[in-house]
Amino acid sequence: GCVWWRDLDTLKGEMTCQLEDNGRAYGSWVFYINGKEALHFDSKNGKRTELSPEGTLLNNSLNNDKAMIGFLLKNPTEMCKGWYEKVWNHQDNALNRAGK
Repeated sequence: GCVWWRDLDTLKGEMTCQLEDNGRAYGSWVFYINGKEALHFDSKNGKRTELSPEGTLLNNSLNNDKAMIGFLLKNPTEMCKGWYEKVWNHQDNALNRAGK
């Protein structure tokens, strides 16, 4: 097993949505271990950036988990696209009601 997980109190994943000028939405992840940034994962291009020694270990663990990589790549794009569509539809509806 991984000895370093013994010192893991918290593992937090934070997803951020971004909207490009062409209207395409995608997400990125930042993973924190014990409150410190460890790994950045860009779902647009699949690039992973290790931000700490713990991030290197986390990244190495991800190398062997194709299902998790698929989740990290696919879900943010779908979730962000849906979220932006809801926000813009709500905003458009609110503006239309205000203009009447």
